[in-house]
Amino acid sequence: MPRSTCAQPPRVTLFLFVVVYVRLVLDPTLGKTKKLISAVVNGCAAALSAYYVLSLHGPPRNEGSFSAVIIFVVVIPALFTLTAALILYSQTVGCFAGTAAVFLAWAYLAWSAVALWIFPSFYPDMLERTVAFACFASPVILVAAVAAIPSRPRLGYVAGLIAAALAWPHFVYHERGLYLANSWNMLNLPDSAGMDFADAKLTIIAILFLVVVTACSLVRLCPANWSIKGRPLRDRIWLVLAASFVVSIVWFVLAATPYTVPRPHHGVDAEIYVVYVEKRGFRFRETSIAAWRDGKAYVT
Repeated sequence: MPRSTCAQPPRVTLFLFVVVYVRLVLDPTLGKTKKLISAVVNGCAAALSAYYVLSLHGPPRNEGSFSAVIIFVVVIPALFTLTAALILYSQTVGCFAGTAAVFLAWAYLAWSAVALWIFPSFYPDMLERTVAFACFASPVILVAAVAAIPSRPRLGYVAGLIAAALAWPHFVYHERGLYLANSWNMLNLPDSAGMDFADAKLTIIAILFLVVVTACSLVRLCPANWSIKGRPLRDRIWLVLAASFVVSIVWFVLAATPYTVPRPHHGVDAEIYVVYVEKRGFRFRETSIAAWRDGKAYVT
């Protein structure tokens, strides 16, 4: 996973604002004009944020300055909390304050993605940056989906499916092409490799969570006339669990067979290095051959 040397800013206040604002927008007593304005503002703000992220060619200047930390880690989260309180206090005042804060929320998300996610690892390719930003924004959409489920279940599950779809390309790219090995095999590296295994563990948890979210959204969006033994298919919780379990097991088997990283583990600097791995049940045998120009060879 991409990481940065600076600390992750608190996004809890952003999630709080999203939950309260979504509940306000979906309130049946709110006028259609205000709902339309909210949809247009969100669309414009999201487009501007994506344009900002994708148009940059390097890290933003002074991203680690003291003033930037104060503004983005203290002031803006405090404004999100204040806006959420205004929405809960008055629907009229809260609607205007919340709609105005939407631009701030998307700008804050774009800054966080640039300063802490994308450019510290620097994705030079436009497609890679798009995939990374989509994954970074997906938790906010997922929180909005959860907030929408009590009042508008179908809309909530559609939003949940969209959030999962935004995150999947990054994790697929991360597991298939970004590193020498996927997250399961990274856990099999020896302790002497000096690797930080926290990223691999968090990636596995995130993918398992995405599997459940995707399966749940798809099952809940099934038509009402689809049924099993007279009960609607979308009400079958066991189907979500079964589908998630099967997909997770298939992913594990494909990713962790054989359960090793095909690379030299013993620090031998040879001209030619051949590694043969044979998996036997839950164990594996590794045979390595190192050869030099002077004809010397070692078999381990």
